[in-house]
Amino acid sequence: MQFLDFKSLLYSDTLIPDIFISEYMPALKGEYVKLYIYCVFLAKHLKTPPVSDLARTLDMPVEKVRAGLVFLDNQGLLTWSDDGVVLKDLKEKEIDRLYRLKTISTPEEASESSRVNEERRQAITAINNMFFSGVMSPSWYLDIDTWFDKYRFDEDVMLMLFKHCEKNNGLARQYVAKVAENWNKKGIHNSYDVEDYLQEYERFKDIREKIRRRMKQRKPLDEYQERIVEKWVSEYKFSFDIIDLALKNSIHANDPGLSYFDTILGDWRKRGIDTVEKVEADQAAYIKARKAGKKAPEKKPGNILPDSAQRKYDDDVYDKFVSNKFGAGNK
Repeated sequence: MQFLDFKSLLYSDTLIPDIFISEYMPALKGEYVKLYIYCVFLAKHLKTPPVSDLARTLDMPVEKVRAGLVFLDNQGLLTWSDDGVVLKDLKEKEIDRLYRLKTISTPEEASESSRVNEERRQAITAINNMFFSGVMSPSWYLDIDTWFDKYRFDEDVMLMLFKHCEKNNGLARQYVAKVAENWNKKGIHNSYDVEDYLQEYERFKDIREKIRRRMKQRKPLDEYQERIVEKWVSEYKFSFDIIDLALKNSIHANDPGLSYFDTILGDWRKRGIDTVEKVEADQAAYIKARKAGKKAPEKKPGNILPDSAQRKYDDDVYDKFVSNKFGAGNK
């Protein structure tokens, strides 16, 4: 490794593009940020030390430096090969990505486009000031503009989207994009749609948290579990009281998961059992029939579970489920 003249170091500065700070740095590990900045420093002085020298200077394991260079390469910040490191011009890269050709429009189309663009500009400016302290990275502008075109969101919807994401899980780009896509699938395009959805979402969140506590699960529900709960809330329209009847009567089940309860709740829904009173009456009738020695045709496990799931449970799964609430165990 060559040593740089100390006078040169004393009077010089290494410039880091703002686009790196706003666009790339939030997603980088601290050691990778250190590695990138040092590479910029070396490139300015036209130095190309081997990986081993980088590792020694930065006090990092050689394998960590190699992994960092690969990651920075994959992120488009530099190109790394046996010949050395070539830094990418991030400003030029962003300009190329943001540039889009304009087509010729009629005067009427141009006027309408100008009106729409002004409304979008105001919405985007508001998002920039409210959620990014006025320093939103350029790629957000492109993303927001794309969502306007792709999902036909009103300007109010776009503002509500960012407010909703900030409140619930932060403003990571992937998360906001996922929520935007989900809103589009649910037919959300104006502020009235959003208000209806948010009311339903708050109900879903409340039930989701109660379910997590009832199951004594410390971690938040994963994506698969959330889809199941969302089905119970949004599609089945079940209250927590109904769901709770299934959850708290699983004492005899071996480590039941949400799929176990989904089978029971799905059966209730098929048979129009949608209130606590109907659940209790149905189970009481089943117990009465069992005590009288009669068959309960629609209450056997095979009638509750789909054919593909029958092998996963004991034959007396439903008997155990019912007796826990209404049988001898509660006497």
